[in-house]
Amino acid sequence: MKAYKSYIDNITIEPELQDKIINNLKQLSDENVSGESEMQKNIVRKRNSNTKRFIGVAACAVLVLLGALLIPGIISEVQAPGSNNLTGSEDLISREIPTDLHALVFNPVDDMMAGSRVIRDGYFGWEKTDEQLAVVFPNLSAILSTNESEDKFISAFANYRPDGSLEFAGIQESVIDNEGQVFWMNVQVAYDHIPDDMMLFDGGETTVSYVHGIPVTAFVHVSMWDDVFLRADFLIDNIAYRVTLSGYNLEEGKERITKIVNLLIVNGPADLSVLHDPIIPEMINEHLTLDETKQDIDFGMFVPINVPSEFEFSSAIRTKDNMTNNLMIFFNHDVPWSFSHTLTWLISTPTENDLQRLISVDDVHKFDVSLYPIPWFETVPREITDYFFNPVFRASELTLETVQARTRWEDGRVGVYPKWQTDNFGVLFDNVLVNISANGLSAEQIWEMIKNL
Repeated sequence: MKAYKSYIDNITIEPELQDKIINNLKQLSDENVSGESEMQKNIVRKRNSNTKRFIGVAACAVLVLLGALLIPGIISEVQAPGSNNLTGSEDLISREIPTDLHALVFNPVDDMMAGSRVIRDGYFGWEKTDEQLAVVFPNLSAILSTNESEDKFISAFANYRPDGSLEFAGIQESVIDNEGQVFWMNVQVAYDHIPDDMMLFDGGETTVSYVHGIPVTAFVHVSMWDDVFLRADFLIDNIAYRVTLSGYNLEEGKERITKIVNLLIVNGPADLSVLHDPIIPEMINEHLTLDETKQDIDFGMFVPINVPSEFEFSSAIRTKDNMTNNLMIFFNHDVPWSFSHTLTWLISTPTENDLQRLISVDDVHKFDVSLYPIPWFETVPREITDYFFNPVFRASELTLETVQARTRWEDGRVGVYPKWQTDNFGVLFDNVLVNISANGLSAEQIWEMIKNL
């Protein structure tokens, strides 16, 4: 447990990654907060508090899932039945739950450690249709949460090797219930074995459970913060399964993962043939020099040309696949003890999600960081969180005052060197989006870089 805590304490998440983790977990419907009852407001506050507490677990979940932001284009959104209507036909999605549940023996895990995937050349993902999901998971509705009043986010994914062969596929569900409790469930399938991104350290022999004749190895880990992690691995014919669940209620978690495992086994091996023969997209995954970034045919004209002299170029990554087209550039302060002074400049083709976060510079309450005390998860109104953590502005409207509203002076905290902090925001130039975040640069310095594009 000490090793796990040490690992978690030293995780650093880029602002873009943190924003997307938060957005994926908080797909909350717009409401008029002023019209809520006091009980609803209390639930909102509890949700925010629990969501903040859950970010560490969620970060691990994202790393385990796919390293989704490091391997672009792997995750696609699918709406949950009962909440936003999955469009797959009901005759393909069975809701039958086996009544003869075989119990699982959960082997205790002393420590565990998540590791991120590196960017792997040639690997890619494709969006999957509801019909494909219904074939792979004929019991999908029974696997997912059926509580109508819960806030849910579902991600379906399929990952392919460079030759087009399937590496693994699955579905993930994140839920915030009415009490503000958060849990995350993930089912992965693959031929022969599941790639392992989570190392589990147990202290003794492993006991195998037999569920309808299939050997299942199940594990449980409860952290010092009472976070619960459950995992079950099994093989049906040549199809490998891994079911994982994270949350805060041990007994409910055990009950749910037991039902899911029984359900999957009773339904028999998944038919993965519907995921075969994907179209292999044009892909780029290259590290560039600063001069090479300026020569990029798509994004070269949006590379900053007047970065302050005390900042030097660190690295640049050019990525393109069937879902992603971007150029990320990093600059660091040239003085070693100022390593925390950084500038991240992400140039990309805007997605539908990016355009949904487009706001007017007059909507100050949606983006001004000075209006809400930290911790923001407790003070920022729920209905504007998507805008607040990652606003997008039209370049024609952007002003110095807008940039100043995203910049704050960070001082007085133990271990924090006094500096300017500019929280992530995007600038839309027609069909190109530039996302900017920085430490150690004033709003005026950032504005000079933007207005000269």
